[in-house]
Amino acid sequence: MPGQDYKTGEWVWLTNHEDMTCSDIISRLVGWLRQKNANGSDIFFRPHRHGCHNVIFLDDIPTNRARAVLRKYGCCAIETHPGNTQIWLKVDRKLTAPERKRAQIILRDLGFTDPGSVSGDHLGRICGFVSQKRKCWVNLVGTSDMKPWSPDMRVSSCLPTGGSCASKKECPNSFRDTSDSGREWGWVMGMLRSGMSPGIVLEKLVGTAKKRGKNNAVRYARHTVQKAVGKLDKRIRYSNTS
Repeated sequence: MPGQDYKTGEWVWLTNHEDMTCSDIISRLVGWLRQKNANGSDIFFRPHRHGCHNVIFLDDIPTNRARAVLRKYGCCAIETHPGNTQIWLKVDRKLTAPERKRAQIILRDLGFTDPGSVSGDHLGRICGFVSQKRKCWVNLVGTSDMKPWSPDMRVSSCLPTGGSCASKKECPNSFRDTSDSGREWGWVMGMLRSGMSPGIVLEKLVGTAKKRGKNNAVRYARHTVQKAVGKLDKRIRYSNTS
């Protein structure tokens, strides 16, 4: 569990607390965490990165979609700022960090999560503290004891060139586009369908394209988002972002 001073960027890692229970955290750490948060630090947590866990992390999920996930799967949803949620999704077995990354990539390629948050050991915010980045409270949306998700690690990126698919049956191997652009197209389509605004999708796609060294990343991202919006609904008004 780390704390980060938002002003200085300094991180404080509590690396010797891997086996602490919730009761231990409440009794021994909450006061210290509140003090750090009040003095400008952001508070994050994650399961130990080298362990095997039966949860995976999804970032930047629209809150309305997170509520739908809560009704179907076992998970914990935390709203990091109004309208934007992180989900800790329960899976049906313990996964290693590489397996968690693969599971998150499957969901990313179907448009369910931020393309930049598929490391397998990502950090999430803790509800009940202030986000120093957004200057708002981090709130619990809800928890659910529904069935866990069952990831199929044999499934490759499921992205036909015509748009993101709704199920594996719609994605025969011969129609998969596993290129970087193909995966990003599927993610853009999925996030727009989930209710994320085109402006936010554009911002994230620009960042992702730049990270992989895409030439003319801004122009590429604008074209991709504009095309996706037009494909989904020609009545959606899209405002170019410089």
